[in-house]
Amino acid sequence: MSECDLIIVDEVMYMNLSREDLQLLYKILIFLNETRSIVVVTNRVLSEWKDAVDDKHLMETLMDRLTADAQILSLDEVFQEVMDYGGQKKHLKK
Repeated sequence: MSECDLIIVDEVMYMNLSREDLQLLYKILIFLNETRSIVVVTNRVLSEWKDAVDDKHLMETLMDRLTADAQILSLDEVFQEVMDYGGQKKHLKK
């Protein structure tokens, strides 16, 4: 990882985490956040992250640290523009 400027972490909070898993995730993401640019991809809205763990205080701390200088993007609107009701891709107008 010493040669990477950008790290993409996908499927964060896909599953509920044990306290030990959350502690490990915290250590990894905080280290990356301090040393690299990171992109965190999740299907859960941030407000639901605390519901997926027992240690709500540690999760709040992690969320505060990750979002302090973050740009948060929601892709829901983009997906609705791209997909029609049948799931077929549409071409976006420029």
